[in-house]
Amino acid sequence: MPDDNKPTLKSATVKIEDLPRHNADNFLDIYANNVGSSSNFYDLRFLFGQIIAGPKIDPHIEDRVSVTMSWEHARQFRALLDRLIKGYEANTGPIRKHPAVADDEDAEPARE
Repeated sequence: MPDDNKPTLKSATVKIEDLPRHNADNFLDIYANNVGSSSNFYDLRFLFGQIIAGPKIDPHIEDRVSVTMSWEHARQFRALLDRLIKGYEANTGPIRKHPAVADDEDAEPARE
């Protein structure tokens, strides 16, 4: 018998931010300092990687994980990133730009 005190997704009173979070058994925590993207009509794909370079290593990007989401989720993700960046900059000042990386306005959109 279901617990009447536990919220369900069918309930109009449940807020996503109130749901508990749990790591899946196969949860991975991955570092990335590079991201690529591709998209189609249905969704948007991010390919997160790490730039690898060193005195004895040919510079390259090592792909770590791909995340695909709907455009609706991407809009919410953008809003979250905007809030996080504004909060970070309010506390620490503007985020520095890498001189070798083009501004977002100069970047070509990725295509799949």
